[in-house]
Formats: sequence, structure tokens, C-alpha cells
Amino acid sequence: MNRIDCFIPYVNDEQVAVTLANLNSETEVARVIPLDASSFKSTASIKEVASKAEAPFVLLYTKTTDLSFGKFSLERILAVAEDTSASMIYSDHIKEMDGERVFAPVIDCQMGALRDDFDFGSVLVFRTSALKEAVSRMDVDYEYAGLYDLRLKVSQKGSLVHLSEFLYYEIETDTRKSGEKLFDYVDPKNRAVQIEMERACTSHLKDIGGYLEPVFPAVLLRGDRTGSGGYLRRGSDPPGGPGDPAGRRRVQRRGGEAAGHRNGPGGKGGSREGKAAAGHLPGYAAFV
Repeated sequence: MNRIDCFIPYVNDEQVAVTLANLNSETEVARVIPLDASSFKSTASIKEVASKAEAPFVLLYTKTTDLSFGKFSLERILAVAEDTSASMIYSDHIKEMDGERVFAPVIDCQMGALRDDFDFGSVLVFRTSALKEAVSRMDVDYEYAGLYDLRLKVSQKGSLVHLSEFLYYEIETDTRKSGEKLFDYVDPKNRAVQIEMERACTSHLKDIGGYLEPVFPAVLLRGDRTGSGGYLRRGSDPPGGPGDPAGRRRVQRRGGEAAGHRNGPGGKGGSREGKAAAGHLPGYAAFV
């Protein structure tokens, strides 16, 4: 009984009223604590959660729309959390979209799953001890990536368990197709968000020994010496650089293959240089 503290994003009293009432009606809920929705995913808010959490488990609801649980669903989540010793647990759920309810299954989170928009659903339940331990290792204050940083740090010391049962109801407000959402990453207005996400991910990779320094030595390969002896470039320019007229002639002299011989660019009769110029050698660019 009273095993979980719930933290929900607050916009105004009307916005939280239904979710607040639903959570307070659950026998397992100790307290429901609203936090400013505008900074809910910041490091400052995550640290506030850690400082206020007293129950054995913490529930973070990440949306500002109404939330409700099925009968005994919260008990089910906590039972699995206890049995598995999970540091974080999440479940399948049901979304209400345009007045219709649809099943919303999610997938298991593997060790290499680092996407900041990985779909856990909107209800995340943490073991309080694991959450506080992760927060104690936070050394960067993020405005947007605090919750992402928490998820990564929790995963370093414990398991993230997916409960394959439809246990709560949420209202979906982003009804765009997945193909449209995909381009949020490159939207210029999200640049500040993505910079923080990348910093948090890089820090995580360093923590787990998975970070590779972005150092790529230049590799120069000489082309087919039976013809022009042109250069193929991978990673850097060959001597003389792309502006070297002599280098340009070395590839262009083989014009039959690189510029339209009867066998065609990159055809059976085409040289290595010709195929490169025609884009048939992946990873290489012709030195022209």
C-alpha cells in the first residue's frame, strides 16, 4: 500500500484535474506531486523528483493530457517491478486518438537502443533507490535532456523491463504519421534540443566504454595503372588536391569510361576510375 509517488507535468489546475483525481483514487499511490510542465524533462526537475521521492517507487507521467489506469493495473506494474528488481519498468497501453481507442504496444529496450525518442509510452516507473543513485551521478544540467540522461544512467546499473500488457489509457495529441515525426530531428527549431541529447548520449557512451574517438586516418588508393593512373580518394584529397590540373587530366584522359564510352559509365569495359567517377564504388569519390 502507498508504494509509489507520482510526478505529473502541471500547466494549470484544469489540465491536471482528471489525472490528479485518477491517481489519488489508486490505493498504491502515496502522493501526487505536480511539476512545472515547461521544465519537466530538465535536469533540475529530475533532481527535484529525487529530493521529494519518499516511496519505494516513482512514477513519471510525461504528457499533459488525461491519464487513467485499468483496474489493478498499477498493482500489476509494481508487482512485476518487485519480482524483476527492475530499475525502470514501462508497459504497453491504449491511446485515444480522434475519439477512438487503439492499442499501442511498445518494444523491448535493448542495450544498444540509444534513441532519445525511444517509445516507452508516457508512464515510466522507477525504483526510487535506482533513480536517486542515477541522479547522484548527474554532473551536467540539461534544459531538455534531463529525463533522457536519467534513463541512460539508470540503464547503466540496472534493467529496463517492458511489461507486455495494456495497462493504462492516454490521449494522443500528436497524430502525425511516423514518417513525418522522423524529420523532427533535423528541424532547425529543435537544434538546441538535439545538441543536448547528443551530449547526454556521448557522456553515456564514455561511461560504459562504448565511445570511439572520431579520428579517421586518410587512406589513399591508386587506381588502375594500366590506364590513366588516376587517384581514388577516401577521407582526404590525394597530392595536389582537387584543383590540380594534372590530376584532373589523369582521370579525364580515360574519357571513354568516365564520360560516356560505348560500354557506359561503370560498365563492363569501364576502368576503376570510370566507375568511381560514375559513383559505382561506394565510399570513394573520383579525384577529378
